[in-house]
Amino acid sequence: PFVAASRRLSDYVEHYEPLQYDSRAVHAQHARTRRSLDAPDLRIAFHAHNRRFNLRLRRDLSAFSKDFKVEGSNGEIHDVDTSHIYRGDLVGKYHTF
Repeated sequence: PFVAASRRLSDYVEHYEPLQYDSRAVHAQHARTRRSLDAPDLRIAFHAHNRRFNLRLRRDLSAFSKDFKVEGSNGEIHDVDTSHIYRGDLVGKYHTF
C-alpha cells in the first residue's frame, strides 16, 4: 500500500530509509583491510526496514582481469583504486549476495 508520507526517491524507488551506521568504524576497518595481505572481513551492522542486518564483506576483484587498465581518451593509463569493491553475505545467511 502507498503511504503518503513515504520517502520517494524516483519513479522506480517508492520508499527508502537513510542508513545510519558508524562510518568512522567502517572506514577504519576498510583501511585495515586495504593494508592487509590476508584481507580480513569488513563488517557492517545496521537497522533498516524493521530488521537488523549484519554484513560480512570481503574484497573481491574477480570482476577484473589481471591486466585490467583504464585508458583515457588520449591513450593515457589511469590508476584505478579497486580497494572499495567487496562481496559478501548476511551473517548467518550464506549466498545472500
